[in-house]
Amino acid sequence: MFVSSLIHIILLIYIFLQRLKQTSTMLSNQQNEEALKTLLSAQTLPSFTLTASFCMQLGEVYHNLGDYQTSIEAFSNSIAKDPMNSVAYFAKAECYLALELFEECERELEKFLKLEPESADALQMLAKCKATLGKRSEAVEILSYLINGILKEDAYVYFLRGKLYDESGENELASSDFHMVKQLDPTFISKYESEAAECLYCCKHS
Repeated sequence: MFVSSLIHIILLIYIFLQRLKQTSTMLSNQQNEEALKTLLSAQTLPSFTLTASFCMQLGEVYHNLGDYQTSIEAFSNSIAKDPMNSVAYFAKAECYLALELFEECERELEKFLKLEPESADALQMLAKCKATLGKRSEAVEILSYLINGILKEDAYVYFLRGKLYDESGENELASSDFHMVKQLDPTFISKYESEAAECLYCCKHS
């Protein structure tokens, strides 16, 4: 009896792992509908097989399909199974950002950064989120941290900080950052033409 039960459990785990593998391939090929069907069929398996990885894949599929609220639920389930899964916090933040729920996005990014404090992508997203929420000084502090460290030659970070300085009337600081944008990436203005037109004017007249 024990042996047959053990064999049954091993078989279930094997089936589950095969479905996860299939789903990974489908996600790589942008076959989101097929991936969702495969994952939902796996939910008929015993609950012990529904791991944090399973929940992450389910969240990714729903995210790709634009169902951000269900995606958030899946990522939350992944975190419940593995609270140290930093990627799940970042994934939730991206969903909240897509839903324009900036306070929730800020919260998840701060959780993520406790686990991955040097993530440039998360720090940039957090700075933009804080700026949107009116927390300008906190946003500037984060961008300055990036400029003084891991992104000291990134034109976009200088642009973001310069824009915040410009909005608060700190013209000399804004001009300095916009000059750095031109120095680091002369093609930057053409990349962000609609957003950066005023920055070009500032650079020419300072």
